[in-house]
Amino acid sequence: MSLGSPILISRCNGLNPHHYDVVLDWIEHQHPDLLRHVAGRALPYSLPSDSKCRLHIPWLQDPVEDLHASAYRWSTELSRQCDERGIRTINRVDKHANVSRLEASRRLASAGIRTPKVVAVASEEELRDCLCGMEPPVILRDNRSHQSPFVRIDSMSEAKTADLNGFRDPVLAEFIDVASPDGSYRKFRCILLGDTVYSHHLQVTESWISRGKGRIKNASTREEEIEYLLAPEPHEELMRAARVALDLEFLGIDYALDRQGRVVVWEANLYPHIHFSKYDLVYRNFAMERTIAGMVRYYLEQAGIPAPARLIQQASYDDGK
Repeated sequence: MSLGSPILISRCNGLNPHHYDVVLDWIEHQHPDLLRHVAGRALPYSLPSDSKCRLHIPWLQDPVEDLHASAYRWSTELSRQCDERGIRTINRVDKHANVSRLEASRRLASAGIRTPKVVAVASEEELRDCLCGMEPPVILRDNRSHQSPFVRIDSMSEAKTADLNGFRDPVLAEFIDVASPDGSYRKFRCILLGDTVYSHHLQVTESWISRGKGRIKNASTREEEIEYLLAPEPHEELMRAARVALDLEFLGIDYALDRQGRVVVWEANLYPHIHFSKYDLVYRNFAMERTIAGMVRYYLEQAGIPAPARLIQQASYDDGK
């Protein structure tokens, strides 16, 4: 990767720095000539006076401000230097708080997008006495962490025994039941790169907590996911509106459908997991490749570099279909 590259990717050794190595590996194997356009640098880093950078992309696990305060300061300063030279930053860290549960709920609701109502938990006493003004059922979570526990509170009597152990910045989120007629739960994820929206995965689970370990894996769910991935995201206009409301460029958005088919946006992820399966999910690898190709195409376009025709094809829904 060249020192004079127009695309600068900044990372931090304390914030999952190899999370998107899959993207660089893909470029190396599919379009090795494009690597000359990309420079990876570890924070802290300052732009040299003769830098040819045109685009800055922080690859930093959120919430940076909570996980690594120094990295947050370093990245903010690097983006400031870029601002001074008219260089754009994608997902600058001083906007990462936009996807916190409190702020995202406010922004999405203001844009007319259905999403759970979220309130801050000021004290354990308030939680137990009045559920912070919420009506059960509610979900107790952290405002920003991706790994905090989920605690479902279904009644005021359950609220009496709730505690805040393990929560750093607790919030209560409205529980919206999106169980399908068959009793299972479906979480859709799409990836947004500016105005481009990609269908990325569909998880079917028995639990309302939809995580990969609980995924139902059978012929039916496989065909259902493939059907979702083969077609353009069916709610792309709404997802674009959500991205604009959150004021960020690159997002993974998780959503569900209620029994009337209405979209419920759960949350946005600034560092969505992108990987190729080697085992039982290999059938969806084509969608992972499309997402990566879309990322590379978007980076090139934002840096003012023409994308090769083959890359454009790989980033389309027609590639290999």
